[in-house]
Amino acid sequence: MDSFTGWRGPKNLFNERCAVADSEKLPCGGSSSITWADCEAKNCCYDLSSTSPCYYANDGKLLWGVSEQRWLLLDIHACLLWPVTVQCTLDGQFVVVVSENVTFPPLDLGSIQLVDSSSPSCNPVTSLSSFVMYQFPVSACGSTVQLAGGNVTYQNTMSAAITVTNGPEGSITRDSVYKLFFQCTYSGSQDVQVEAEVYTVAPPLPVVEQGPFDLELVIATDSTYGSYYVDADYPVTKTLRDPVAVEVHILNRTDPNLVLSLGDCWVTPGPSASSQPQWSLLVNGCPYTGDNYLTSLVTVDSTSGVAYPSHYKRFVFEMFAFVDPVAQQALAEKIFIYCVAAACYPSPTDPCIQSCPARRSGRAVEKLARNASFRKNVLLHSGPVIMEADHVPTSRLEQKAPLHTGYLVLGAAAVMLMVVLVLAVVAMRRLNLQNVNLKS
Repeated sequence: MDSFTGWRGPKNLFNERCAVADSEKLPCGGSSSITWADCEAKNCCYDLSSTSPCYYANDGKLLWGVSEQRWLLLDIHACLLWPVTVQCTLDGQFVVVVSENVTFPPLDLGSIQLVDSSSPSCNPVTSLSSFVMYQFPVSACGSTVQLAGGNVTYQNTMSAAITVTNGPEGSITRDSVYKLFFQCTYSGSQDVQVEAEVYTVAPPLPVVEQGPFDLELVIATDSTYGSYYVDADYPVTKTLRDPVAVEVHILNRTDPNLVLSLGDCWVTPGPSASSQPQWSLLVNGCPYTGDNYLTSLVTVDSTSGVAYPSHYKRFVFEMFAFVDPVAQQALAEKIFIYCVAAACYPSPTDPCIQSCPARRSGRAVEKLARNASFRKNVLLHSGPVIMEADHVPTSRLEQKAPLHTGYLVLGAAAVMLMVVLVLAVVAMRRLNLQNVNLKS
């Protein structure tokens, strides 16, 4: 076989695949006199000014092929998949070069092991801070052999152990999971392509449990939600029927599957959720229907300017004042907004969907309550909001009768007064008559 007959993929998967520090350059080709063409054919990087002009790349391109049989170590054919190079040699050796950048976070190169790493020949032949190189016989280190149609295939698996930290209430790891399956196939005196494939571990199934979440209730300066009041702005001043734009959102989470769920929202005149009196804004996440000024739910989607729309809930209500139940007078007190919220993870039993139709069936209400009971609720509240003094009504809340009704009332009172006077005169005459009879 006198010429290279392999196929090359894209020349660069990364712009800086050859940006490797001199101290981390791992020689590729086994000779300092290797030419640029031979180095490129090995899918390695070439820098004539370096002490190792041909060295392994930090990441790479995909190369399948068959080389000239007269090539020496690492020269038969190679497959580079991400920052991993697997090569087979004429003398029956596996050569595997792994960069720490094969995973994110970077792989702990010291944790790599083969199927059987008990033999010293199965240890790395070269170890740098960012690269490690293995070279061992294709039949060693736990390799398996398969015979099919005159071909002999040697297979092995490389994996990385993870460090597990155990705590009083659970165990964690911060190490990357890595597994590499590689093989070489030989047919008589002819060498065929090597296949290397990284088998990624399937992501774990989501575990839905109660856990800590940071939620926040804020008030926007207007209904566009372009800016928000900060701590220094409280107490916020509003006039009657001014729109009050409320937002509840999840903090410090980037999981797009999380859904914020609102329960009840209400207003109190005191800094306690149980202060009296109270007025409902939302009931089970829907506008309270007992108010003639219904709370408006604001849709949050991809056009709302937030990274994770499902992490947000917004609603607007019109400012009001509580009324003294005895004096029937509007109170110029501060009000506080409270909401019960939960972070929900969709599941077959709880899709985390809130809808507010005109009427819910009894079964729908029961299901909504059942789903909400499984969520970890958090009570949130706003800073104080006060009514602007010039707009607080101070007169008694009395009903005034029309003018003609007032005349009727006055007339009736006059008639009653005349009747009383007549009865008084008759009584006095009777009393005088009795006195005369007693004297006689």
